[in-house]
Amino acid sequence: LVIAAWAEGGGYAAAVHTVRKDCEADLFDSFLAAQVLILLIPNFVEATMYTTAAKISAFGQVPRKHFWLRPAFVSWFYIVSDIVTIIVQAIGIGIWGSARTDDDDGEDTKQQADVGAWIVVAGLILQIISQSIFFLEALYIQYRMDKGYQRLPETRALFFANYWTWGFLQIRNIYRLVAFIQRSVADNTDTGGAGAAEIQPVFFIFEALMIVMSILMFAIYPPGYLLPRAS
Repeated sequence: LVIAAWAEGGGYAAAVHTVRKDCEADLFDSFLAAQVLILLIPNFVEATMYTTAAKISAFGQVPRKHFWLRPAFVSWFYIVSDIVTIIVQAIGIGIWGSARTDDDDGEDTKQQADVGAWIVVAGLILQIISQSIFFLEALYIQYRMDKGYQRLPETRALFFANYWTWGFLQIRNIYRLVAFIQRSVADNTDTGGAGAAEIQPVFFIFEALMIVMSILMFAIYPPGYLLPRAS
């Protein structure tokens, strides 16, 4: 969470630098840094969700007759799936960002930006699907776990923090998905007007605020303090 918070702040610092120095030609590095940090770093918050759910499953003595209920699977399967989506999105951002900072406005550059945007869209769709499956598994873990442990205030707080964080991250991912689809459609149709990512109030509500709210809940209910100490 600390890494995610600092990196997210670094992404906005790079974005501010890019906007303030917009007339300069050598802004690719800061532009790409802003896009990579803002888009990809929230995966660290998601890793916190997965690890917390895995620990709850272990302490809550959830029956492990199915391999997908084992704590190691709960954490590592979703972390690996996030790594895959990170790689896909990073490739797309690299292609899209390179085209967006290119001085050439020709058809090849537009096609390159379009390809990059759709690769990011594919990565975001995979991420949304993966998180949706995780949400269903977390509900199942809560239902099947030891009832005594389930009723503990600490356990209830951890589930609340997980679901709260999941909801805000899903809103943020759907916003990002819509934004990149809009960018791709706008590049193909040459339509004017600002998309969801270019309207600053919308960006700060559905991007920045969603990340702040997701990190805040784990700061209020830190898993390290609420989970039982292993004997």
